[in-house]
Amino acid sequence: MSKRQLLAWHRRIGLVCALFLVLQGLTGAVLAWRAPMERLLAPELRLTPSPRPALLLERQIELARTAAPGAVLLRATWPEDDSTAPRFLFDADGHFFMLALDSRSGVVLRKGGLARWPVEFALRLHANLIAGSIGHFLVGLDGAALAILVALGWRLWWPGRKRLHKGLTIVHGAGTERFLRSLHRSAGSIGAFLLLCAGVTGTVLCWLPQVQPRFNSEDTLAPEATLDMALKSWSSRHDHARPARFIFERDAPEPVRIDWSNPGTAFPIQTTLRKEPLGVSISAQPSSSRIAGFRQVLLGLHSGRIIEPLGRLVALAIASLLVGLSGTGAWIWWRYSRSRGNSRARI
Repeated sequence: MSKRQLLAWHRRIGLVCALFLVLQGLTGAVLAWRAPMERLLAPELRLTPSPRPALLLERQIELARTAAPGAVLLRATWPEDDSTAPRFLFDADGHFFMLALDSRSGVVLRKGGLARWPVEFALRLHANLIAGSIGHFLVGLDGAALAILVALGWRLWWPGRKRLHKGLTIVHGAGTERFLRSLHRSAGSIGAFLLLCAGVTGTVLCWLPQVQPRFNSEDTLAPEATLDMALKSWSSRHDHARPARFIFERDAPEPVRIDWSNPGTAFPIQTTLRKEPLGVSISAQPSSSRIAGFRQVLLGLHSGRIIEPLGRLVALAIASLLVGLSGTGAWIWWRYSRSRGNSRARI
């Protein structure tokens, strides 16, 4: 394929995905600074130290449902530390809203739609464009497009070892067009590795649940009388892991999936909860810990956490690259189309 053809494909893919890439970059930067932003925007969610023990998780879920009558609980999330309030996501006839409550007293600290939860809004935009499974697939496709753009751009830019310095030079004093073209090429080539890593890991994270293997065997504990007893039993047998997130089905009072965080390994484990005649039981496939570990490594690479404390700065760099490259790329295309149109008009 000639360079002209490569450039044409680079432009087409870039134009189609430009707005999505800018959105992913900006929301990704917000999520990288999630903790300090939440402390700034929602200080009431920070719990003051107290000797009072936390309520049982089953009781917290019951209080959250009582505070949202008629709504369907979809997700409950508990933070890694005890100083932040748990959050509960509800669906009221297609209207999503969240509430947070004090895990010790059960008092609702904040409640409202996604507009009152800007960081959560950014998370949902970043993960699935607030469009469910279709949006999740599109985000994965956007990551794949980013990886293709990086590969095409690198191939178009590569000047050879002897001319590498010239290929990285930003041209000044030769007009706006020359300046933006050289800036686009230089910034894209310097940030190619970061962008490629973000695109590939984002795609794999989106599509991994659809392609991961399924196994028939399961690690299942004997049923317990209550949800909290089942959670305590599972935790004691798995290095005192903590439940981090519950996923509910619309007609199920108990969660159908539980994500665990393990401080010892930092690899979450996904388990399934079943309601049985003798109580509730928790089970996990033997492969779930390995798949969760692989996913956690990908998430660390994608978010920059793997190189903390520099990870947040990396996320800002990626966001700046996506915004800058999308903007300069669109401008270059506009100038090219305009000059081409003027040439045809003169003919």
